[in-house]
Amino acid sequence: MDTSDERANDTACPDLNPERKPHRASWVMLCGLGSIGLELLNGLATPLLLAPYRGAVATGRGSLDLPCVAFIVVALLGVVPGILAWVMGSRDLRQMGQGLMDGRGRAATISARDCGAVGAMTGLVVVGLLLLGLLPYLLERLLLGFG
Repeated sequence: MDTSDERANDTACPDLNPERKPHRASWVMLCGLGSIGLELLNGLATPLLLAPYRGAVATGRGSLDLPCVAFIVVALLGVVPGILAWVMGSRDLRQMGQGLMDGRGRAATISARDCGAVGAMTGLVVVGLLLLGLLPYLLERLLLGFG
């Protein structure tokens, strides 16, 4: 019953071609959402972890070194999966466009790539704001000494 024309149509269809690589939309989405999750966790943990330091910060005698370094590290940890999702998603979309990868995951891959971009950018903004906020504190510590 299968004619050669039907088989030719099956192999020409991007969704049914067995030679195409499977899409990785779920892995890319996991990286993108993981990045956003780490940034949200960092944002939610900041007020809780800085609460014991508020009085010392108000008097200018406190040490913010450890909590701020921890927030910067967590923010940078959120940037890594975001960049991975951004790069992997872009490469996968390029391969889908060239017909080398299964095109059924195109919409999910676009969403995952965008989640990765949001997570990476959020993390970089958080690190930038933390460093900018710490700049006067660090300059004071450098000029007056660490005593």
